[in-house]
Amino acid sequence: MPEFDISASADEVVALLQHGHAREAATRLETLRRDQPRVMQESLDRLVAAGAGAQLTALRQPDGFLASDAATVRPMLQRLAGAAHPPRFPEPEETSALSSTQLHDIYAGIVATRGNDAARIALTGRDRVILGLRRENRTTQGTSRDNTPQCSWQWSL
Repeated sequence: MPEFDISASADEVVALLQHGHAREAATRLETLRRDQPRVMQESLDRLVAAGAGAQLTALRQPDGFLASDAATVRPMLQRLAGAAHPPRFPEPEETSALSSTQLHDIYAGIVATRGNDAARIALTGRDRVILGLRRENRTTQGTSRDNTPQCSWQWSL
């Protein structure tokens, strides 16, 4: 079975949204998410939310989509709205079997939805970006996993 390409899959859904095909995009996104691990589903949602922000905003307006498409489009909009929330810490066993490209896409999705402009520009330019993930908790409950730095970049071939 070929490796699941998170970024290309997100681009496919974004293209459907950019062409005004909300129902098809929602159906395709659901199909792509099916049978994928949670960490990859979350990344896919973040990359779609970041890539189609303007289209999603338009769809959230009154009469943004056809009433006949509501059962398909509304759940997608609700899920993608949550993509901008603070990310969940993936457990080590969730990411241990992923390729470097998949890991890049997971962390790039976090940068796309939560990072600043400089970080987004750097990733687009294939520069290294240091991503610091912080688990919000009480200072009296600290563990060594509370601050997890990640370095994300992709090599150009």
